[in-house]
Amino acid sequence: MKGPVLSAPTGSGTAGRSPTVAGGPVTSTSSASLMRDIAVEIGDAACDTDAQCRTLGVGAKACGGPEGYLPWSSKASNGSRLTALAAAHSLEREHENERSGMRSNCSVTQDPGAVCRPRVDDGRRVCQVVPKSRNGAV
Repeated sequence: MKGPVLSAPTGSGTAGRSPTVAGGPVTSTSSASLMRDIAVEIGDAACDTDAQCRTLGVGAKACGGPEGYLPWSSKASNGSRLTALAAAHSLEREHENERSGMRSNCSVTQDPGAVCRPRVDDGRRVCQVVPKSRNGAV
């Protein structure tokens, strides 16, 4: 494990509550710092097979649902930690949306899926979101 596991409150009645690390509250819960923590946990998403690749919904649209998806590898990352970090990030984005009066077009952001493919610059196999053409074909 790369660090302490975060947990975020879920369900109704979470406004004003902060995610916690075992033993106490997270000292910095800005969405930017949580996104940096997520990026560190994902790392380069090294993989050997498609079965190791997953996507993680991050952020929170004003109408609900994630703002986007990031690819990650079960070979290289702690799924429980990523889930907790994403929940904390989503909660913070919800609070930011409420404070700013953010509106959304309420379109649903579909999970694109992830596959294990060689990286263009160095050929190393990493999890990548599935590229889709305009007609939906992969």
